[in-house]
Amino acid sequence: MATTAIKNLPEYELTNGEILIPNEDTAEETNWPRFGNPKSAYIRPLPSINEEEKISFKVPLRTSKYIQEVANYAGEHKDKTVLMLNMSTNRKLALGFCHRSNVIIADGSLAQHERQINKNTISLPALPMTRANLSPIQASKRSILASFQGQMSHACRAELLKLNNNKDLIIKITNGSNYSGLIDATEGLQDQSYTNLLDNSRFGIVARGDALFSYRLLETISRGAIPIIISDGWVLPFDRTINWDNCSLRFHQEAIEDIPFIVEKMEEKRLIELQEKSIRNYKLFFQDINAIMRTMLNEAFKIKNLSDYKNANHEFPL
Repeated sequence: MATTAIKNLPEYELTNGEILIPNEDTAEETNWPRFGNPKSAYIRPLPSINEEEKISFKVPLRTSKYIQEVANYAGEHKDKTVLMLNMSTNRKLALGFCHRSNVIIADGSLAQHERQINKNTISLPALPMTRANLSPIQASKRSILASFQGQMSHACRAELLKLNNNKDLIIKITNGSNYSGLIDATEGLQDQSYTNLLDNSRFGIVARGDALFSYRLLETISRGAIPIIISDGWVLPFDRTINWDNCSLRFHQEAIEDIPFIVEKMEEKRLIELQEKSIRNYKLFFQDINAIMRTMLNEAFKIKNLSDYKNANHEFPL
């Protein structure tokens, strides 16, 4: 899917590219596009992999072998720049490739210490499970001050639950098994109660779970809610491109109790500014896979001090 999107970019060049991207996605995304259905997870689109192999140990082993092949190629061709995608929280590619100056890692759960060790890193967003709201209500006219819905997968969510008053602060803890097979990003199947909650919330709380990243970041801004981000140590997506201070709020995990005091005092002018910039960023950088890949490549070219993505090449000569 990623390489198909790159091919669709206006100035995509098939040969002699300045940035090489492996043909096969090493991301190992396990929930998208169908939440709770590992058989359909987008791991690696290899024609030889059947449905049974996708949920066995064979795929991770084959992916490890492929990553090693990419590493060997990068070591043998130091004049070439290689860009690898990683959505797996178990594979620390940013650290594993920190000594390869010609390898850029685009990571879906990039930690600040990983960026500090390896500057050749891009923070990628997790693809949303919801459709965008093309006509969102103005933030100041929404009846709910702030909301969150998700599983109890991290201690910060337990702290969030203490804020719930079932009125203007709505915190819903769900059981993920209840949604298995009912959410499909490609077919447009979504939790209508969740999207309604976001549509009526001034702020959508983006709280980390098992990993630093959260699907709720793009889901929140796609519905016109202003994100409140709670994930200490997370490098926010496309941080070289987006000034997140201008379109979101960020709280440390130990400051969750301060959220109501801050947001309920916010002036309408500030609300409008945050929402408008958030929606603008979504349309420019996140609205579909093509926009995400374009932004990723532009950040890669910034890292390598190149002009733009016109010479990016997805073909990897192995």
